[in-house]
Amino acid sequence: MKRYHFLIGLFIWGIIVLPLADSNAQWQPQSSSVQNDLFGVHFIDNSQGVVVGQNATIIQTTNGGSKWTEVQTGSPNDYVYKDVAYIDNQTGFIVGYKSNGLNAIAFHGQNNGVAVGDGGLILLTEDGGDSFNKVNFGENFNLYGIDVIGKLIYVVGQGGEIYKSNDLGNSWKQQTAPPSQNLHSVHFLDEQTGYAAGEAGVVLKTIDGGQNWATLNPGTSNDLNAIFFPTESNGFVVGEEGVIASTDDEGSTWNNDIDGGNFKATLHGLHFPNSDIGFTVGNVDDFNTTEGMVKKYSSGTPVPRSTSKDAGLKLSTTSTSEPAIYLHADQALTPPFRLTFFSLTGKKIASSIVRKRHAKLDPPSPLNTVVVLYKITSEKGLLKTGKLQLR
Repeated sequence: MKRYHFLIGLFIWGIIVLPLADSNAQWQPQSSSVQNDLFGVHFIDNSQGVVVGQNATIIQTTNGGSKWTEVQTGSPNDYVYKDVAYIDNQTGFIVGYKSNGLNAIAFHGQNNGVAVGDGGLILLTEDGGDSFNKVNFGENFNLYGIDVIGKLIYVVGQGGEIYKSNDLGNSWKQQTAPPSQNLHSVHFLDEQTGYAAGEAGVVLKTIDGGQNWATLNPGTSNDLNAIFFPTESNGFVVGEEGVIASTDDEGSTWNNDIDGGNFKATLHGLHFPNSDIGFTVGNVDDFNTTEGMVKKYSSGTPVPRSTSKDAGLKLSTTSTSEPAIYLHADQALTPPFRLTFFSLTGKKIASSIVRKRHAKLDPPSPLNTVVVLYKITSEKGLLKTGKLQLR
């Protein structure tokens, strides 16, 4: 039997025991069976997951999202559930509010967990949720996102603020970050490497434990509500207008997985139980009707990249004094393609759209290097990477 602990505002509202009833990488919509906005998602494994949302909505799946069932808890309909997290296969926590309250919750292991909310509200547990204590944060701005790595806690929120605690919330230090609007989500891979995302397409990255943050370009100016890196290289952000952007090179470059997005959709929550399966949730608003949205990511079979023959792509250059680049693609590959060049240190040099299978291209300008790295993508994702000698 699984236990949901409900934290509404400052209090544990209740404990309810409930039973939890291959192609190229892509996101596929699933039927959520509810007409409410969905905010938080957490999967215990590939099969078992829980989604929470508006009007005290809880839906669960036991078959990887093929079927979702609404859970009736008797909670008041004016409660908004914003986030959900599990500490083991049996026990999960849901946070939310009636007017103002808790926005996010995160655990590291079975004992250490933190919930954050409006007005600088932080609740800390060190006993697996048996008790929560209010932390003296010292600030009163709203907190929207949190991550816990051992004894390290990172929180992000209103006005682009980022704070870090090295001692499970007993003391806090403001982090130096580029000016930005509200930050909604933060995700750390380890004690040094982390990412944050927020309004106006802001994505930030740190590689020194939050001491310094660099601004990345996710290729969108839409508000971003959640960020998650299931592996060191591969990451995703989701947000307004249904945007889903992904990276396979630690945030150096991004692809829009949903071309143009959906102007009626908003994606709020994002979670990957492993690197092959992921889920994002939100809503589709069609005039006066709101439908809960769930999308599932399946990595499928990776696109071969080792040789030109395997990938169906060939990139070559001439050896003349005025070099040109030639791209040739098999009939099985459909343009347009995006060709991006990088220096050997990984710095982006140039990017262009190729709309034909066979094309002659100008080399990146200014041409101040002999050898470059390149990446070729399409709407289906990554097709090929390699090294090219220009002259």
